[in-house]
Amino acid sequence: MIDYNDLLPKTCFEAQEKYKVSCDQKSCRHWIDYEEDLNCSVVCARKHDNGLSVREVAKRVGVSFPRISQIEKAVFKKLEKHNLLDFD
Repeated sequence: MIDYNDLLPKTCFEAQEKYKVSCDQKSCRHWIDYEEDLNCSVVCARKHDNGLSVREVAKRVGVSFPRISQIEKAVFKKLEKHNLLDFD
């Protein structure tokens, strides 16, 4: 016997990807104001396997390129401080 619940998407972003429907749940922590990625950061991450450029991130988040660059530098500084970039 077929369990039709197994055929349904398990998560909202799977449903968005399957049916090409944008998210309207602005309270969701994954929601972004970027229709091209169905308003979902998870869809965006799954769609762009190799990541995004800093300019693409700035465009999606709605802040300037220099601000994203500042945040990126601060993140790498913290990672380095805690030796999280050393893969040896």
